[in-house]
Amino acid sequence: MNVTQSISQPNSTPFDELGDLDTDFQPLYLAVDEQALDVLITDLQESVDTIKSLVRDDAFLDVENVDVVNDAARTVISFENAIILGNYKTFTTEKFFKAVTSILDAEFLGAALQLRRLIVTTATAESEDTDLLVTCWVDHHLANLEDIIGDTLFGHARPPDTLPPIMKKQRWEERLRVAAQLPHSLQSFLGELSSAYASPAAKRQILTALFAALILCPDFGDSDPWAKINLDPSQFLRCIHALLNLPSGLAPSFPFNMMQTSSRVPSNIESALIISLYACADTAVRRTSGPESSFRPHTANKLINMISGIMYPSDTDDNTNSCATNEFLTFPQEILVYSGNTVSWCWHLWSDPRTMDFEANLKLTIHWLMHLMGCPDIHESVPEGETNEQFVRYEILRHALQLNIDSSLQIFTRLLSFLLLKLHTLDEGSDSSTVDVKCLYWSVWSLCEVFAVAGGNSVSGFLQPVTTLFVEMMISLRSNSMSMKLNKLVLRFLTTVARDVVLASIRACRDDPKVRLLDKLDDAIATSLRFFTARSLRELINEPDRISEVISLLNLVTISLDCGFPELLSRNCASLLSTIADALVSDDSAPSLSPANELRHCVLLCITAAKHRRQTACLTHFNLDDRWKDDTIFRLTVDAMDLRNASAFACYVSHCVQTGAYDPLFYVEAWDYLRDKFLAVLDGDGVEELHDVILSPILCVSLIRLSRCMDKTTASVVLDSPLTLNLRDSLRKLMTSTTTSESSPSWLRCLVEYSRELMELISHNFAKDKEHDCPKFRLIYDGGRSQLLMTLEDISYNL
Repeated sequence: MNVTQSISQPNSTPFDELGDLDTDFQPLYLAVDEQALDVLITDLQESVDTIKSLVRDDAFLDVENVDVVNDAARTVISFENAIILGNYKTFTTEKFFKAVTSILDAEFLGAALQLRRLIVTTATAESEDTDLLVTCWVDHHLANLEDIIGDTLFGHARPPDTLPPIMKKQRWEERLRVAAQLPHSLQSFLGELSSAYASPAAKRQILTALFAALILCPDFGDSDPWAKINLDPSQFLRCIHALLNLPSGLAPSFPFNMMQTSSRVPSNIESALIISLYACADTAVRRTSGPESSFRPHTANKLINMISGIMYPSDTDDNTNSCATNEFLTFPQEILVYSGNTVSWCWHLWSDPRTMDFEANLKLTIHWLMHLMGCPDIHESVPEGETNEQFVRYEILRHALQLNIDSSLQIFTRLLSFLLLKLHTLDEGSDSSTVDVKCLYWSVWSLCEVFAVAGGNSVSGFLQPVTTLFVEMMISLRSNSMSMKLNKLVLRFLTTVARDVVLASIRACRDDPKVRLLDKLDDAIATSLRFFTARSLRELINEPDRISEVISLLNLVTISLDCGFPELLSRNCASLLSTIADALVSDDSAPSLSPANELRHCVLLCITAAKHRRQTACLTHFNLDDRWKDDTIFRLTVDAMDLRNASAFACYVSHCVQTGAYDPLFYVEAWDYLRDKFLAVLDGDGVEELHDVILSPILCVSLIRLSRCMDKTTASVVLDSPLTLNLRDSLRKLMTSTTTSESSPSWLRCLVEYSRELMELISHNFAKDKEHDCPKFRLIYDGGRSQLLMTLEDISYNL
């Protein structure tokens, strides 16, 4: 069969020399390694460029270029055949995908269609047969597109196609016959698509070609496809609108009675292509003309029905278990999940949760998270110049979230609420499924990301309900490594929200009978208490997940105390704090163990928050004042050499130490300890990480507090120390060498301000000629070290 084929062979033309391309799909090239593939990709790119340049310059009309077109066509078709046969399934390099998109490009398709026009015109010029049907390599290319899209660019495992070989052959020949009847230009494709007389099979091939050019090529880094195709997105929307309202509807391209179990149901594939193309065009229109410029309620209703049909393809499927995901997606589901911004556009389509079939939107989102995003991990950033697959996934999600902030908040708030409802229905002792936990992670991460990007009043309506859901999740989720990652995200979020919002959320969870906040938290703390009581500290350190769980629980208690909610500080919680502290103080090896330092820091913050908020009824009831004398806290602190624990002790001193209420030795030892840490920071020593230096103002504030709480005798002992004089000299040097302005970092301005006050106090022998108001403190979360910190409220942080 020559490239110019017909039911009756036409007279000989120069294009008859293009040769026989019917090779039963056997490729001319079989790349078995990366080097061979690179050679083929180079040849393919040259062939594509050749065809486009010849058409652009009208040089394809010259007879001498027949051999050039012949070679280029063979290279393109052989590459496509090799893809369909699965020879390149193991190749996923950027160069390979770039090569594939070069044959899907709108410019290449337009050039190929022009070339086909000449071939067909030449082949039929002298024929009197009106039933003549000419096929050429361009028709082979159009017939191959669906298999290329499904088997290569998505590249994800699916059940094998169970069709017998003879039916596969019949299916491909049917596609070839349909391709030969398509128009010779991309502009004419639109008229054919909305025509009441065009066959469903022809419309399906047109949709496939447009899907490849408008969606897949941009997904792989191509430039604006609308400019290449010279098409107005609003015109395309009108075309799809007309297509959806045709009386004939969408019929299968040929009988599929023998493949009821196949995932490639033609009507569903057409529906998926239409939805993705509509989403692409609608997004482009809304980007330039406003969010409601293309709203069509009747069309939206039909699109919603189509999406529901794809997500629930059989009569046995229903929306009672929207979280259920399949190992394999159907081909139409793959089109929705993996192509363009279809999923995020669906969030906009269902922006009102009262819209019918909202469960289909939830299921689509869950499949998108599970199959595209994969298993979550904590990668806050990637080193400059490096990339990895996980980072790319985070960027994909960030881009989708920012397309429509309100819709993103709506879908992930609804999804998180749905998943938490499932958690509440679990039997006691049962674990949540892997899918549920992964979806929880991505939902929480997405909501945190949207709030971080949007901010301000634009998301204020979602702030309270989302915060309540986060608190509920921390209480409801069973302990495992993934739940620890979730808790870290939630803790960071809670420290960025106003205290009154957190307080209202905690109260809402306390009053919700299905959450049982106080009971669940006390049960978890009681379990941790038994765990700590039965083991030595060194044995405990070997179970990091358990340590992380305890730290998360105590951090939640600390946050609740900081916002003025004392009820989480139960009797079991007080006993747990005492047990941990006793273990840390009594074990000589504790200072050398990293988890021990994290526990120490956590305990110090919790006690500081309790005493700072003056929860006197709570403190008296559990005898915390008796358990936590200041010298006990000092012994807990002094073993730690890192600046983080020193800053926690500094916060305690700033808030809790009273004038003349303690043994003078405590004031002296506390002064010496904090002074030495502050001197080390001023001299540039003892700072493990650059952002540790922002904790230095807290040390200065605590020294000011101590100086005002000492009596004259204790003050004279401290002032006579040479190291105190060294501190005064270092402060004076800081004053003379540092110039601050409004543009200076907030921590540096605070450091200079409080250092000046401390220097004056030392110079005047701690004269108390004026009152000192302790500055306000707040909690922040350091994601790099997964630590809760208490810092000055006037300082802005980005940890």
